[in-house]
Amino acid sequence: MSFSWLLSQPHPSVHSAEDLAQIGANQSFETREEAEEWLSQAWPELEEIGVEAVTLLSNDETVYGPMPLSQG
Repeated sequence: MSFSWLLSQPHPSVHSAEDLAQIGANQSFETREEAEEWLSQAWPELEEIGVEAVTLLSNDETVYGPMPLSQG
C-alpha cells in the first residue's frame, strides 16, 4: 500500500511549490503511520506556506480528510 497527502492550497505560487518540495510534500509513504508522522512534523511549515487542509490517500482513495491545519 502507498500513502500520500493531498494538500488544499487555495493560492498556490511558484515560491510555495518550491517550499513544499523542500519539505517533501510530494512523497509517498509505505505505511499510514509514516505518513502521519511526517504530517505531525511538517504541519507548521505547511500552514505557513498556505496549505489550509490535508487529505490522507491510500492508493488514490481517501482514508480521511480533508482535515484543516489551522489551530483555531
